[in-house]
Amino acid sequence: MIGRLTSAYRIPIAHHVFAGGASDVTNFNGMLEDRTARFAVGRICVVAGRGLITDDSIPEVDGSKCDRLFATKLRRRKDVAAVVAEAAAADEDRWPEVERCGSRVLEASYDGGRCVVVFSGARQRRDTARRLQLIAEIEGQCLALERRVKRGDLVPATDIAAARLRSWPAPR
Repeated sequence: MIGRLTSAYRIPIAHHVFAGGASDVTNFNGMLEDRTARFAVGRICVVAGRGLITDDSIPEVDGSKCDRLFATKLRRRKDVAAVVAEAAAADEDRWPEVERCGSRVLEASYDGGRCVVVFSGARQRRDTARRLQLIAEIEGQCLALERRVKRGDLVPATDIAAARLRSWPAPR
């Protein structure tokens, strides 16, 4: 994995090559410490994907006095849920179109910070299709489990629960 430090004009200043076995969060924290030790720079903005967003990494960035631009999953954090709720209630005219990406964006604020919410119709369709597929799989497994119980293959509640846990997909 490679981490890159660039100027505001996207000119590379430094890079780090990390071993493949270390976690992204471990690499990230080390990179922040190295940046502080090696460079006398002013304002820094950390841009990171969902792999670095943990309950530990956000305070780490905030403690380093860096600005941040993080992509995050909707269901992971309470603050994100609050921003998404605000976005859902926003008027349509607050959502400008980003044609080249096929998305719409909304700027919101939360706890003194600036947030950007992105809506993608293509992503919504994909997520809906996947959700419907998972529901159909679980319904089929419930029906199969019900048939086993009716036949008497599974009698005690503990056997039924164990069979359910073995057959249903793990939560994502």
